[in-house]
Amino acid sequence: AGGVSHGLMQDDSYLANPYLHEKWGYLKVINNQFQFHFGLIHEAIWGGRTKEHGDLPNSLSDFVKVFFVSKGGQTSAINEIINTLGNHLGVWDIGFSHLKGGIYIGAYIQHPFEDQSGARWLLNWKDGLYGFIIDDRLKRGLINKLNIEFIYTMNQSGSFEVSDSTYGWDDYYNHYIYLAGWTNNDRSIGTPFATLGTNEARPFKHIENNRIKGFHIAFEGSFNKKVSFKHFSSLTKNYGTYYDNNRLKILKLPYKFDSPLVQYSALIELLIKDFLNYEKIDLGVIYAFDKGDLYRNSSGFEFSIKYNFK
Repeated sequence: AGGVSHGLMQDDSYLANPYLHEKWGYLKVINNQFQFHFGLIHEAIWGGRTKEHGDLPNSLSDFVKVFFVSKGGQTSAINEIINTLGNHLGVWDIGFSHLKGGIYIGAYIQHPFEDQSGARWLLNWKDGLYGFIIDDRLKRGLINKLNIEFIYTMNQSGSFEVSDSTYGWDDYYNHYIYLAGWTNNDRSIGTPFATLGTNEARPFKHIENNRIKGFHIAFEGSFNKKVSFKHFSSLTKNYGTYYDNNRLKILKLPYKFDSPLVQYSALIELLIKDFLNYEKIDLGVIYAFDKGDLYRNSSGFEFSIKYNFK
């Protein structure tokens, strides 16, 4: 299975909105209860017009270069002639699963890439999202679904700035031409652990934290046929970016990620079906909070009532 789409990015920082290219493809192999998948998701920002670089290549031949993650032509910015045309981002997705007796077990690796060093040569091979899931689809116990994930984005193809002889500082979700990077409405497009901000190194909104070690656990279950629950917890250590750290040291300015910032976020949801014995009414209660160094400490409740017309 696969697909290709073409669209526009929208951000006030561009004089003309750049294009968004997306393609994906998956191969699945099924053998009795076992299933293996291998997939690619590829995104690219290209074309458009910026204040710093003017009109950027946007012809049909340029689209072909973007499609195949190739070098730009002679009218491209110098780094795009050396590396690739456009701002690329993607994921190699590998996983397997087993289903037997109503028990589903799966494991997966989603490996990110920002340019050729990660897409073709896997120089950032340590980085990725590593996950495990177990699901009792017959719901025979107190907890019937468990998902555990570990995210690691510390490598980024190396700790030395990219040059003619080295690769590094993949700087996930940021780009030197498309300064808004992979953001929309002040949120990152991708992992929510990558956070926006500004500092003296880059005095415009950008992803100021993309080097992350994180652990996530989620589970759901039920006390009985009427009362079910869900829980999500995430604990991260956040190290900022290679670029900002280096530039602020050169400027002899403080950097808030000199020591990693630790953040814990959690959510608990309770759902009561047939509330007060009314068959068509369900009551939901959610409590969520953030506690740590990265965000302002906060918490909140949400109450919901759902009426089922059927």
